[in-house]
Amino acid sequence: MPYDALDNNQLATEARGLINVAENAMGRAMARLDELTRRGCDCPAPGDPMPMPDPMPMPSGSDVLAANAIPANFDKASWIVPKGAHVDGEFAPDFVGAFRLTGNVSHYAYDDPLVFPGQPGASHLHEFVGNTLTDAHSTYETLRTAGNGTTEGGPINRTAYWAPAWLLGDTILVPDFVTIYYKRMPQGSPHIPAGKRVVELPRGLRMITRGGKFKFDGPGGHSDTTDLAEAVKVAAEGGTFIHGLHFPVEWDGERIDSADHREHMIGGDNIIAEISYLRHYTILPGEDFSRIELASDRAMGMAPGTSSHGDYWEAWDDDIRHEFHANAIDRWLNCSGGDLGSGRGLKRPPGFTFDQQPKRIPLASVSGTYRLIG
Repeated sequence: MPYDALDNNQLATEARGLINVAENAMGRAMARLDELTRRGCDCPAPGDPMPMPDPMPMPSGSDVLAANAIPANFDKASWIVPKGAHVDGEFAPDFVGAFRLTGNVSHYAYDDPLVFPGQPGASHLHEFVGNTLTDAHSTYETLRTAGNGTTEGGPINRTAYWAPAWLLGDTILVPDFVTIYYKRMPQGSPHIPAGKRVVELPRGLRMITRGGKFKFDGPGGHSDTTDLAEAVKVAAEGGTFIHGLHFPVEWDGERIDSADHREHMIGGDNIIAEISYLRHYTILPGEDFSRIELASDRAMGMAPGTSSHGDYWEAWDDDIRHEFHANAIDRWLNCSGGDLGSGRGLKRPPGFTFDQQPKRIPLASVSGTYRLIG
């Protein structure tokens, strides 16, 4: 969400979260310098300027301007169902229109097609939702032409959504289900900031978000904060945990990707729908959620929750993407469960559940790709 749309408390919360991340990183850096000094390594002392490493090599073409239209290669009509009528402006007084989906996890893999393209096994463990064939070799063309989808609409939404897996010791936590929101101010809204305009999500958009929110509810109480260490204090058996990721919205209007997968989404004048990606978990008997961490936390030696991030690679059917923008969003509607707002909706894929099984997977059992669906 643009900074000028946040209140003071929200800005303060984000600032505290960034400060915590910076302090944790500084502590780890100092510990490593101390260890290098103990080993007799010729390295800078604390306070000395650090030599700057060469930038991490990025794949050629990482500054991407556009993706070509690719027609559907399946029967779209078989994934459409009738839905009830809506009244324009029904979501008032909220100032956005909303299109929401639910889905299940497709697979787990040590892949990241944005950060480590063409390098299977090079990443920390990720959890993939959406396109069932997303892997290190994915391109926009492969996403649009192969695989099913694990949200409403099946292959209509071959978008790839992925985030680091949650771990509890040597166990992977599988979410009960995920929810995905697309929310944006409608065309003509008086709330659009001066100098900005609202636009449709561009075809093939790729981006990474950092940070997130951690929410616990249950017998131990309620928490909703960017600080996992604080949030987890109320975690209790039988309660629920939601990890929320929220993607940036200020697109530069030119590129669908940039070298760091973020620059093209910072400070642009074109406001796209904010994509929120929420993973829902149940705390099972005997589990101590004070010990949970992201696979990226463990891989990078960071404090639990501080490496929170998520990746997005758009691969919607063009016509359906336009339909939910023109109706659910621009008519200021409140649409859930794949309801497009047009009197039509998206069918859930076979086997969808709000209680995905298995709930837990031994970490040691995951090598290559571990599939739950597809």
